[in-house]
Amino acid sequence: MDRAAAPEGTKVYFAAVEKVLQARCVQCHAAKPTLMPEAPKGVLLDSKDAVAQNALKIYQQAVQQKAMPIGNITNITDEEHAVLGAWYEAGAKTQ
Repeated sequence: MDRAAAPEGTKVYFAAVEKVLQARCVQCHAAKPTLMPEAPKGVLLDSKDAVAQNALKIYQQAVQQKAMPIGNITNITDEEHAVLGAWYEAGAKTQ
């Protein structure tokens, strides 16, 4: 997986990413989602392992295309999109 380098000095803590995912994504992307019967395309974001496995999809869908969340149903902000983008670009570490 190629990742662009984050701006020098940028430090993204996974805790910030988890906060965004919990607030904006897991309502749909969880083993037991609350906004729909099942996770779209089977993409789960409710554990560190699942987030690591889906890092590229998170980046593509939420950051590059801003297609997620669909219709911005959970009101993700531009700043939260930026947190996800900086995390991915810094290597998508979950530690």
